[in-house]
Amino acid sequence: MRGIYTILLPALALAGLLFYANNMAPDAHKPYGQSALAQAGDTCDLIAEKAAMQLPEALPFQRLEKMGRQARVMDDCMHDRAYVENPEWVLFAKLQAEQEVRGKQISVDEAYENLRRKYMLIYQAAASEPIYWLPANAANAAKQAKNNAK
Repeated sequence: MRGIYTILLPALALAGLLFYANNMAPDAHKPYGQSALAQAGDTCDLIAEKAAMQLPEALPFQRLEKMGRQARVMDDCMHDRAYVENPEWVLFAKLQAEQEVRGKQISVDEAYENLRRKYMLIYQAAASEPIYWLPANAANAAKQAKNNAK
């Protein structure tokens, strides 16, 4: 009887620990419940991180080069998965970049690029902001509707 407890008790403790750890894991790593955009974005973000992992970042220009490579790989990966940049987001970001430049010593282009790198990793838009990524077929439909309205 004592031998059963020495085996059963640690096994139950281990099972409870595994159950607890699984339930406390961040939802970003759980594929169920995520939109297709979020799944594609998480995959592409991981690919982009791996693509730039070996680049040195000791000097400021090296950090910029690493961020640039991550953004380019992320963009290419999302295009491969049939997502494109939202034209409405571009207009939103240009206005936002012009507002951010005031009082800072950066150019509008740098502010825009900083916004682009930030928003390309957000897969669920806030109510007042457009989302960065759109499925390619939805973007084409929006362009055609806009052209037909003219």
